[in-house]
Amino acid sequence: GVRRRSALPNAPLVLFRVERGGGNTATQAGLGEPAVGIGMGFKLSAGGGFLVSNVQPGGPADRAGVRSNDVICTFNGEGITNKPGSYLSDVLATNDDAIVRFGLRREGATSL
Repeated sequence: GVRRRSALPNAPLVLFRVERGGGNTATQAGLGEPAVGIGMGFKLSAGGGFLVSNVQPGGPADRAGVRSNDVICTFNGEGITNKPGSYLSDVLATNDDAIVRFGLRREGATSL
């Protein structure tokens, strides 16, 4: 895989628990595919991880507190800062857990 620098290295990593469903989905930026019931879109971040490009109002990610421009660094406890661009959408498509966990970094935050 491609080695990238740490995503927002000075921002704290905070875990978010997202319960899938609720009828709200977003699309992944540039791909036009549903983000598999989590209510947010994302794209590969140049600094590592995946940048949240949009959050569906009232959707699962919104209810969990995820915001646009957060950087996803872990998925269900696994570091994903050096994964390829399709990794997160692929793993979400094959993972049928009702609840997924993301470790996010938020620019400018010292705590969330």
